Amino acid sequence: MSSLELQTEDIKTSTIDEDIRQNTLDILSKDFDTPNLITYIYQLMKQLNKTGISKDKAILVNSIIWQFHLLGMNILKSISDEDVQILNNWKQARNDKFYELADELRNKLMKKGYL
Repeated sequence: MSSLELQTEDIKTSTIDEDIRQNTLDILSKDFDTPNLITYIYQLMKQLNKTGISKDKAILVNSIIWQFHLLGMNILKSISDEDVQILNNWKQARNDKFYELADELRNKLMKKGYL
């Protein structure tokens, strides 16, 4: 298995964005308003999808996982080395403008539920 394994129990509060933490607690303090929290998480996930690889992205991921953990949802997703290689090849094919290969690799990832 690859090192792309997420475990909420290992998340330290120092890796969570303070504004996100406070907004989350504010939402939950209003009669445990889970529908609005889910909407907020969705907005953060949209922001995550637009963020390039950076320290901020790692903090955003940890913050979202922390939110799921608050809701009692443990996220544990293991990705095989083969699937990581397919993902990397897909990205490279797109960058190199080998669109047929990129489509084929994307379809494999979609069938496996990653996209």
